Amino acid sequence: MRTAELLKQSYNENFSKSEDRWSDTNIYYTRSVACRIVTFIKKNGFNLRPDSRMLDVGCAKGYFTEAFRQQGFDVFGLDISEVAIHIARNNFRRCNFFCADGFNPKLDQTFDLIFMKGFSGTNSHNLDIVAEICNRYVPYLKESGWYVISYTTNFSGEEKEDETVNWTKTEIKQFAKKICGTSHISTEYLGYSFARKFFRRMLKFVGVKRKHSFYIFLKKV
Repeated sequence: MRTAELLKQSYNENFSKSEDRWSDTNIYYTRSVACRIVTFIKKNGFNLRPDSRMLDVGCAKGYFTEAFRQQGFDVFGLDISEVAIHIARNNFRRCNFFCADGFNPKLDQTFDLIFMKGFSGTNSHNLDIVAEICNRYVPYLKESGWYVISYTTNFSGEEKEDETVNWTKTEIKQFAKKICGTSHISTEYLGYSFARKFFRRMLKFVGVKRKHSFYIFLKKV
């Protein structure tokens, strides 16, 4: 896992290019994921109010932040890249964005939902280090607040050169137990369609393991 400063340099370089390889920039996709997440937590007791606040950790260009705003949250996006935050502010002026070190959060308010998808601090098989970083956000959850942590994996437990981490299902279960002061409600796999299933079968046929998105739902206790 690289240091925060090295990550900042890499992300600034990536987001300065016309082709963005590292963030979700399809508002239809981010909106569908946000809708399914909010539907899930509502079914499990969450009461969405006009003043409900949501924090998007590692928000990049802000597409997930905006998607949760459209679900009714007062939204805040955090990213270490000044370039990404500048783009996000221009793209989505009704959201709140700020530049900060996501590895060491220093926040002045609490949130009903903290969403962490593809955050670089989770790109490791050292679950203790990843949990230590993620646990730094628990104090910023309101009572009975929700913490949703997401990454991608092919479940193999192995990576090729420059590939992001592939947690096994066992690692996902072990990690969820390491987040202090929360109860692990569920781990969900969202966003599948027939076309994606068909594409997945084709990749399997040619020997390529496709990555899947997993979402760990945690509730503060």
